[in-house]
Amino acid sequence: MKSQAINDTENVYLLVRVTIAPNLIKEFNDFWSSEILAFWEKYGASHIRSFIYSVGGPSNQLLRLFKFDNYETFGKFREALRNTEEGRDILKILYSKKWDIVVKMSLLKAIL
Repeated sequence: MKSQAINDTENVYLLVRVTIAPNLIKEFNDFWSSEILAFWEKYGASHIRSFIYSVGGPSNQLLRLFKFDNYETFGKFREALRNTEEGRDILKILYSKKWDIVVKMSLLKAIL
């Protein structure tokens, strides 16, 4: 299948995969809801749904799916995360030793 560029006027989706110790999942979810989600929404992210991978027993992976109205909105979010005090504070907290997490983000485009 040939790769398709993202059109500036169509929705883009961001899949955030968080790997964390199973005993910290509830605490992290509470923290995410109270401390992080508002920042994402402030910069144009619409939270579609969160998932936990549960096949085969206890899981340590959380998946969050976000929608942005277009690539430009996503770019503004990304810049705010990197270049505002609030965004940098969020990154510091996320990557602190308290959580010991791995965060991977994938930008997606709908094809159907």
